[in-house]
Amino acid sequence: MARTPLQAFLFVLVVAHHEGKFLMIQEAKGADRGKWYLPAGGVQPGESLVEAAIRETREEAGIDITPKALLWMEDEGRVYEEDLWAGRWRFILRAVPENPRQTPGKTGDSLDARWLTFEEIQKLPLRSLEVLSILTEAPRVPELPLDSGYRRPRE
Repeated sequence: MARTPLQAFLFVLVVAHHEGKFLMIQEAKGADRGKWYLPAGGVQPGESLVEAAIRETREEAGIDITPKALLWMEDEGRVYEEDLWAGRWRFILRAVPENPRQTPGKTGDSLDARWLTFEEIQKLPLRSLEVLSILTEAPRVPELPLDSGYRRPRE
């Protein structure tokens, strides 16, 4: 029996936390220009979730992070058309700054990036109110550590 082709779209969203503050970026493009959101973006072919989280945060905030745990995964929907099945999944990761002395800021992909308290974030024009829900739920959910110590050899 023939298998239906699968097209997967994977996204990461990074909840970086340090000294009571969360890393937020100010969008530079599109309809959300000027609004604030968490570092996030698509996983590129051949890239792991961890690699995507590191790259997206560096591109959007200009700092290096270390992803520590998977908080949760969201199935954002599926479509089936003409023998093609496509799905979207978003992975929410908890991270810490690799170097706490690095200062986030404007990059080619953002107007600004800052460490902000939850109270400060509540006062910002947000791309989506889901930011507040994510930041509220993140400390409450069990984490799945990303580093089990096992390293699969790259081929």
